[in-house]
Amino acid sequence: MYKDKCFTDWTADDFLAAYDDGYEFNEDNIRKLAWGDIGFGKMITQEEGDIGRWNQYMTTILKVKDRYFAVGWESGLTECQENYYDGPIYEVRPVKKMVEITEWYPVKNE
Repeated sequence: MYKDKCFTDWTADDFLAAYDDGYEFNEDNIRKLAWGDIGFGKMITQEEGDIGRWNQYMTTILKVKDRYFAVGWESGLTECQENYYDGPIYEVRPVKKMVEITEWYPVKNE
């Protein structure tokens, strides 16, 4: 059971049980999740969000077993700004979308 283990020793089942139980992930846990520095699951992508003066909002998408999770954090934009790992962590699902593109071509004179 996850409550008896250090976060670095968790399995995928431990993470899922903790998430489903409403576990409060601390800053160090969120940092490890944000960088995929975990022994369970797989980092799918890191998406860049809005940019502030000193930080950029980031979202890491993780796959744990057959479930996906978003991990929110902030990346410092200068060498003097630290990254902030304060979440949130929430479950997401992939949705594929088709994008219609209109292109314009010259009409030839006949």
